[in-house]
Order: sequence, then structure tokens, then C-alpha cells
Amino acid sequence: PIVNPPKPIEIRGVNPRPDDKNDVVIVTLINGVSTIESQVIYGLLGQILSIVAYSELRTKRQLGYVVNANYGTASNVDYLTTFVQGNKLDADGMEAAVEVVLWDLMPRKLKTMSEHEFRDFKDSMMHSLIEPPVSPYDEVNHFWYPVRMGGRCFEAREQSLLLLNSSLVTREVLVGAWEHLAMPPAGTRKTIVTKFFAGQVPARPSPREQQAQLARQGVAPSAWRWLSGEREQTLV
Repeated sequence: PIVNPPKPIEIRGVNPRPDDKNDVVIVTLINGVSTIESQVIYGLLGQILSIVAYSELRTKRQLGYVVNANYGTASNVDYLTTFVQGNKLDADGMEAAVEVVLWDLMPRKLKTMSEHEFRDFKDSMMHSLIEPPVSPYDEVNHFWYPVRMGGRCFEAREQSLLLLNSSLVTREVLVGAWEHLAMPPAGTRKTIVTKFFAGQVPARPSPREQQAQLARQGVAPSAWRWLSGEREQTLV
């Protein structure tokens, strides 16, 4: 079963590897029930988020050797997730750095991306959809989703290709989808933030401490006004 959280959730725990000196943060944004359209739109967003997050958090900030971001599905639910493992900042600090990606860098990337670059992302997704399986493992993965769905959606790839080649998938559509997911105008995001701390779990930062962390990492003050409201509703 997949949980539909009515409010943001934060999980704080000890790194399960006792000799690992790294902290870990996983920030997951949940969209909702998956459709052909959402798989295409959020699949493209996942490609872009992967590049933006790695460039900022790994290459530029050197927060850890393990930085990843992608689109995925849990059962029939879409999500986008960003993962950082390192010891330069603790998990609370790394979460603040991830918010820079979500609140500033991703919207800026989507709005300034050239048509040629956007086309490259679409072509990359098309290639992944038409590439045939080359091993028994790939073949199982290729057909597992429709089998799991009880024999439905065997033509999902073809429908996704048709949508990608249509005029319905534009940069403006991606901008709107990102705003809906990461900065909704009403209510809060559907997020599950998982934090593992090396050693012991510290107390959750106070509102003032969290605001200071976000400011140090470069999150705009206007975002704090929104994030403070989300904080008040978060189940820890």
C-alpha cells in the first residue's frame, strides 16, 4: 500500500551503518496517481533535476560523493527525489542546500532553458522509450510494469512517445508542473524528508535556527515565509 500523507513528514534517525561518518538526507516530493501525461512531464523534470542537483550539490558545493536526483514511481504514484550523503554538513544543513535546488535553481533552469536544450531532454526520453531490451533482466523490466498492472498499459510506451512528439509538452508545461509540485500556491507540498545522522540524532532545529541554515545555504528570504508555514504542519 502507498500512503497519501495529509501533511509533510520528516523522519529523523541514526545512520544504520555504525561506522559510517556520513549524514544522509532524502527529500521526496510526491505528485499523486501516475498517468501517461504525468510520467512524461515528471520524467522530464527528473532528468533536469538530476543534472541541476548534481552540478550544484556535488560539483560546486562538494557536499558528498553520493548525490542523486531522479523521477520514480512507487506502485502507481509519481515522485521526485533528491539524495545527498556526506559529512561536510549534517543532514539538516544538507536539506537546506537541497531547498536551494528546489526553490531557486530548478525554476530558473526551467525558465531559461533554450529550445535546443529542451529538445535534447525530450530526445533522451524518447531514446529510453524505444530502446529494446538487450538482456533477460532488461526484458523483465521492460514488461514488468504492465504485468504488475494486471495486463493493462502494454501500450504505455507508445502513448508516451506520441505525447512527447506532440505540442502538448512544452517548457511552459514543465514550469507549471514544477510549481504545482515544489511550490504550490495553496497548501503545502507532499513531502517525505528522511534524515540519517552519524552518531546520534540531534534535536530538530528551532525555527530561527532553520531560517539561519536556509539563509547560509542561499535560500531566498521569501521562501522562508512559505517554508515556515510548512514547518508548522510537518509531522516529525
